[in-house]
Amino acid sequence: MLHLKNIIYINRNSYRSIYLQICDQLITLIKSGKLLPSTRLPGTRKLSEDLTLHRKTVIAAYAELEIQGWIETIPSKGTFVSKTLPIVKPEDLKFEDITNKNILHTNFTFNRNQNLSNYSEKQNSNLPKLKVNDGSPDNRLAPLDELAKVYRNITKKNFNRDLIAYNDPKGNLTLRQELVKFLNDTRGLNCAVDNILITRGSQMGIYLASQILFDQQQTIVVGNTN
Repeated sequence: MLHLKNIIYINRNSYRSIYLQICDQLITLIKSGKLLPSTRLPGTRKLSEDLTLHRKTVIAAYAELEIQGWIETIPSKGTFVSKTLPIVKPEDLKFEDITNKNILHTNFTFNRNQNLSNYSEKQNSNLPKLKVNDGSPDNRLAPLDELAKVYRNITKKNFNRDLIAYNDPKGNLTLRQELVKFLNDTRGLNCAVDNILITRGSQMGIYLASQILFDQQQTIVVGNTN
């Protein structure tokens, strides 16, 4: 089930009624294919708690959506996206259209010709090392003997020899497939497996993103961590 509390934004200063804001955003999710036909929606009580709203507001939103035919309520089962809607599938990026005159431009540029593979990290023992992670387990607790035994058994089998060779540079396919499901469900994204790149850690991910977004000697402003 899509976590709507992470996706629906309520603007309490807007002239538009809150229940209509909920309607608008749910309709957008349905049209974009993030909520497919027969997808179960959270109950009015659960959604009102997630959005910190009065339950009657959510009831009014669901009633309006049902009148318009976007959702349907099945007694003793719940509320679902209507089955009569056309199934909208995520569209692939059409690279031939990027020169369209009507395309919207972001507030930052991309270094499309940057060759990230030329990067070589300069080690400087005098500088403090910033670790952007959640910490590391005590490696003294690792069951090294058991791990070595498992690795040895796996690599002895001929059909597993390809595991020690270079694989997909984007990362393990199974992991990327699960990440796509997780991100689409919890963050409301509309990404595919080819949009996911597995890095060796958060620092590598931040570095690659910064190489795309920023130019050399460009000023960057960051906030304090919590």
